[in-house]
Amino acid sequence: MAEEYVNIDETSVLVPGRVWREVGKASASRAPELRVLHVITGVIMGGAEMMLYKLLARGDRARFAPTVLSLLGLGPVGARMSAMGVPLLTLGMRQERPLSLAMLRLIPMARQVHPSLIQGWMYHGNLAASACALLSGRRLPVIWNVRHSIHDMAHETRLTRGFIRLGAALSSSARAVIYNSRLSARQHEQLGFDPSRTVVIPNGFD
Repeated sequence: MAEEYVNIDETSVLVPGRVWREVGKASASRAPELRVLHVITGVIMGGAEMMLYKLLARGDRARFAPTVLSLLGLGPVGARMSAMGVPLLTLGMRQERPLSLAMLRLIPMARQVHPSLIQGWMYHGNLAASACALLSGRRLPVIWNVRHSIHDMAHETRLTRGFIRLGAALSSSARAVIYNSRLSARQHEQLGFDPSRTVVIPNGFD
């Protein structure tokens, strides 16, 4: 997997750093099944949710055993994931109360899944993914996934601005931060996200 990615000039859309090449070094024929916990804000309907659904639909189940943890309640995209046989967990949080006591349920869930790797989706999911790794009691690799462009922080809600700033402060703790565009990567690096963690994988990958 890692050998498919190389560092080339900044016109490339794939610019993985050293940390990315540490993931998935085993050959496809010998790689053990990896339990991947995807932590996402919600599974209702949206671009990130549909991208995760497509990734799960086309993923190699012989190599990757996925579980999805939704911070919010279930929805139509979640129903599609469940229909594919993907285990689906939810904290049942309310969107207007992202820091509720429901977050305490991360502790038993993080220990229940026993993931090999945790993949966060979007700002809230990224931070929750890091919390899951911390609460699991094991040193697990965490990969963040940012699927948003920021042209003006003033256009973001106060809560989202807070999560972005917190993400910037903690971004170096992630093994890699995946962006779906070079523009998004540059914008977030300017806001303090660790550039050594940057990987750009545009929408439309196989």
